[in-house]
Amino acid sequence: MARIEFTELLSLEHAGWDALCEGRGGRFYGDLLTEHAVMVLVNGMVLDRDRSPP
Repeated sequence: MARIEFTELLSLEHAGWDALCEGRGGRFYGDLLTEHAVMVLVNGMVLDRDRSPP
């Protein structure tokens, strides 16, 4: 597993929020996340490549 520096992680977090706010979150995260990655939202919903928000 590759090591990621804090500043790079923070930059990705900001870029992800920007993408979500601009309606291009699917493309951003689709290009970035691995095949088996999941996202856990604040409400407890778990999303993966097969389950996206309605």
